[in-house]
Amino acid sequence: MYCLLSDKEPLEDIAVSHVRGGCSYLAVQLEITPYLRTEPRYHTPDYFGAGNIRRVRLSDFCVYHRLLYGLPRDNWQDYCRGRYVNGLIDLEHSIEDLTIENFRRDVSKDCWPDMPTLHIETLRQNRLTYQAGAGGALSLSGGGRERPADFAYTMTPNDTLDAWGSIKALHFTTEA
Repeated sequence: MYCLLSDKEPLEDIAVSHVRGGCSYLAVQLEITPYLRTEPRYHTPDYFGAGNIRRVRLSDFCVYHRLLYGLPRDNWQDYCRGRYVNGLIDLEHSIEDLTIENFRRDVSKDCWPDMPTLHIETLRQNRLTYQAGAGGALSLSGGGRERPADFAYTMTPNDTLDAWGSIKALHFTTEA
């Protein structure tokens, strides 16, 4: 649906709202351009985590995973895993100052409810506040799923966070 990809060029002050529909892979992707990861010059610590995306606001989404046309469910899930689909919203390394409000996952239509709604990987120290919506659950760095209504956490480099269900509110910002 929406891909905001950056190497070094700035992407700033972005607002996306009132989105409805199904997606085969990702609803929102915010990261270094994935195609650059295949080039050898981007396999160095200087480029891993590159990207320059700041001040993004996502609000009033109602989305779900749908099957890729022509593929059976099992083949589609394997196909997605092979393309590093980690969640409906995939944030990897490069985002600063993200706000999500009223991100609803339509589980009545979702064909892959076990796939996280949100996946975050970070190489920086970040502050995260989260309010769960319907079916909300979190997992930090591969731990078990917890169901906090409200959650605040400082993510350290190499932390990962996965969230399932709907998201009432989330704020993710890089700490200086």
